[in-house]
Amino acid sequence: MLPRRFFVAGFFVSALVLAGGAICIVFDLGRPERFYFALVHPTFSVLSLGSYVLGGAIACSALLGMAALFWSDRAPLWILRALEMLAVAFSLVTMAYTGFLLMSIDFVVVWDNPLLPVVFSLSGLSTGTALVLVCLLATSQGAWRAKLMRRVLSIDALLIVCEGLALVAFIGLTVFLHGPDSAMANLKEFFWGSNAAEFWIGFVLCGLALPLVMDVVYVKINHTALLAVAAPLVLVGGFYLRYCFVNVSLI
Repeated sequence: MLPRRFFVAGFFVSALVLAGGAICIVFDLGRPERFYFALVHPTFSVLSLGSYVLGGAIACSALLGMAALFWSDRAPLWILRALEMLAVAFSLVTMAYTGFLLMSIDFVVVWDNPLLPVVFSLSGLSTGTALVLVCLLATSQGAWRAKLMRRVLSIDALLIVCEGLALVAFIGLTVFLHGPDSAMANLKEFFWGSNAAEFWIGFVLCGLALPLVMDVVYVKINHTALLAVAAPLVLVGGFYLRYCFVNVSLI
């Protein structure tokens, strides 16, 4: 059984990461009061939905962290299960939210693609799995830890492969929907343009290739140092995926 400190660390780290994302969104708006208005004056928009979903995910993570820290033995099980289900629902929407938000801005060819939320969701699952590994490394001990980590790494490797395949499908669908000339005018920024280093080194190498290799090698040699390197690399890759997609609008 996983120790309580794993859940305490996992939920509080999740809340902090989500809160950091919310702060970035606030500063991205240029005027922080816009985020406040999005909360108190809801509309049928992706931005308004995302504001509430992100807030709900932060609240659920913080409440579950406090429950694990203070009330794990006394809190009614049905309340914890309800919070967990809400956290899962909010998290799934949060992962896809950025993709849907960019899709709603249709003047950028690369963003006008129904597979964009899929790419962002798989990236979110992969980076989330990396955070799980970090929490396992920091809080877990015993012979069972290696077996559990192999299972988590198998999931991570599968997610990395799916993320890579989704990106290939995304590129192919972009070419199909907008034609080779229009699509490549935007996609070239990834492949050999101003964002090429960030795409190939930051995302493809650090976020996909190296972690996948390390996942496979770890299963063979069971060396935790590999995990200490692979998990941060996945997080770096998740950042640069978003960096490349957002900055393609600047061409």
